[in-house]
Amino acid sequence: MSITPCPGCGAPAEITERFILASTDGPVAHVALSCAGGHHYRMAADRLPAAPSRPPVPRPSASRPSASRPPAPRPPRTARTPSRP
Repeated sequence: MSITPCPGCGAPAEITERFILASTDGPVAHVALSCAGGHHYRMAADRLPAAPSRPPVPRPSASRPSASRPPAPRPPRTARTPSRP
């Protein structure tokens, strides 16, 4: 199974078929692909978008807590009494 980005939306797409078509310049390799977004393409193999060399590594950010650490406990809520003038 070969995975490449979809040329239409960038979602992961699977190359489902490889075939050769004749042209005036000689045979041309083609592929058929289907993406997770529902797109289907048949195109020359040399027109495929460049696939990233490896998937990006998610990096923890300071704005969201790490999945390995539980969130900090919240302070208890105190009851407020309405102030009277």
